[in-house]
Amino acid sequence: MSKNKQDQYLLQTSNGVGVIVSRQMLSLMHDKNFTKVSQAAAFLGLIPIQSLNPFSK
Repeated sequence: MSKNKQDQYLLQTSNGVGVIVSRQMLSLMHDKNFTKVSQAAAFLGLIPIQSLNPFSK
């Protein structure tokens, strides 16, 4: 299984994410270098804020 297919399958394990949504997410993230999952989630708008330091609210 290719890395792209594995990533697509992993995204589809989230509620409400199917084939089309997972492909769209991967197309948006393909050239980004995230060091943490939380950075990717913040980029996609899946979490309300990204904590940049201990004082972020």
